[in-house]
Amino acid sequence: MQPEASMLTEGKLAGISLCSLRAYFLGRVDWSSALNWQNALVVEACRTGQASVVLCEHPPLLSVGRHGSYRHMLLDLEELQRRGWAVHWVNRGGGCWLHLPGQLAIYLVIPLGQRHLSLAEYLQRLLQALAAVVSHYLLPAEVVRQSMEVRVGGRPIACVGVHVRRGVSSFGAIFNIGPDLTCYRLVRTGYEAPPMTSLERECRRRIRPAEVRELLLHQLASQLQYGTVSISLEPPRVPAKGSSSGSIAHR
Repeated sequence: MQPEASMLTEGKLAGISLCSLRAYFLGRVDWSSALNWQNALVVEACRTGQASVVLCEHPPLLSVGRHGSYRHMLLDLEELQRRGWAVHWVNRGGGCWLHLPGQLAIYLVIPLGQRHLSLAEYLQRLLQALAAVVSHYLLPAEVVRQSMEVRVGGRPIACVGVHVRRGVSSFGAIFNIGPDLTCYRLVRTGYEAPPMTSLERECRRRIRPAEVRELLLHQLASQLQYGTVSISLEPPRVPAKGSSSGSIAHR
């Protein structure tokens, strides 16, 4: 899933307050790079109030949030190693997420106080943005607050999990466009959760990732009331000594 030029390189959304959301449309990136970029953006947001979102995909790996455990993985450590699936324990909400090519990873760095949002309100707006993208494809989107998921036909298609430090959110969500769904037979997002689905499975056709990114960015800007959106196809700059911020905990 490689980034493509955007129709929203600089744009204003009618009826929304004029505050800037900076977006990074990236291709496949490794886990450590994504965390370093996110850390740098969190530091910047704490200092300047700049809001950012990184949209990318990862090679196969697992990230496990505060509500996740090894019990959500229906395979042992030996099989994980055989497949080359690294496991990363992270300080975000949500459960066990299997990241794959064809899945959109969404890292949102938002100063919540600047938006006058409580954590509950922020989570609700993030879920609504994801659900709106699903609905765009004429699919019945169901928001499940208890598990922080958007489902189609009872199966998760997007999951939300965030971390907040000093009033700034990080992490965000995953959204399945067209990953290999057979892998989700081996990993569940939570207890008794059904396997994940995808846009391509539900629509029965290929979906352009660039189209989904555009739709999602528009919905995020609308839900979070950002009037101006700027897009970069280059990754965020990471200061030489600023990539080890304590804003993200993992083990």
